[in-house]
Amino acid sequence: MSSPEQEKINKYVAGAPASCRGTLERALAGSGSPRQAIKAKCLSCCNWQRDEIEQCRVILCPLHRWRPFQVGGREGEARRFGFSRPGAQAPAHSKPCRALDLLSGQEGELSDGFI
Repeated sequence: MSSPEQEKINKYVAGAPASCRGTLERALAGSGSPRQAIKAKCLSCCNWQRDEIEQCRVILCPLHRWRPFQVGGREGEARRFGFSRPGAQAPAHSKPCRALDLLSGQEGELSDGFI
């Protein structure tokens, strides 16, 4: 018999896309690296969409500078330090950004996710 906490974790992992479950399971079990934990958190925040993480503009998130899937090279360096790339557009979120809602204390209300 599993604990209520483990049942909650199992239900959460089951709701993730199959391609993300391994990373999420390792992060929640504490057996993955810090990098994998950040990747799992960013994936869950961005509705499991890699492109949304790459284009994330929630600069108040403590993980923003260490998020995965950033563009490499000079452009990636500029973005990591807060400079947006020329011609960049805000991502079209399919769901409101949960991180911004949590930070603003308005969980459940619609948010465009940008600061």
